[in-house]
Amino acid sequence: MEPGIYIRVMEETDLPGVVSIERQVFSIPWSPASFLYELLKNPHSELLVADIVQQAEGHLAGYIVWWLITGEAQIGNVAVDPAFQHRGIGRKLVQTVLGRLEGREVESITLDVRESNEPAISLYRSFGFEEVGRRPGYYKKPCETAVLMTKVLLPSEEGGNS
Repeated sequence: MEPGIYIRVMEETDLPGVVSIERQVFSIPWSPASFLYELLKNPHSELLVADIVQQAEGHLAGYIVWWLITGEAQIGNVAVDPAFQHRGIGRKLVQTVLGRLEGREVESITLDVRESNEPAISLYRSFGFEEVGRRPGYYKKPCETAVLMTKVLLPSEEGGNS
């Protein structure tokens, strides 16, 4: 079987795999309860997972959490299992979220990222995200500045964006 990346909506049974990736990638990981809240109780969130299929076996390789509230979207969390990084999984997750926003009345999508995470910043820029601000000391363990990035999807009613 040809290896492939498949994006789907997260299910509760994916929680152990998602939490495992979260703990490998982030110094202050989200708790399982946080993921469950987003999955089961927050009507504004969507959680997607990436399965990578190799030799007829599927592996949960990454995930993305995003919110859509009153015409604005935000990516809250995205991670790829270190064993599967540099295979386009993060790109496909972000691309899927952007695809889900097509045709909807959404003005912009935002996210924040550690300033030292140059691969992620480069990925987001390739999708048209631009730096719009910084939050010094936002991240802990280690203390680091957050780069705020936005991609404009629809022109503002004031006519200033294109």
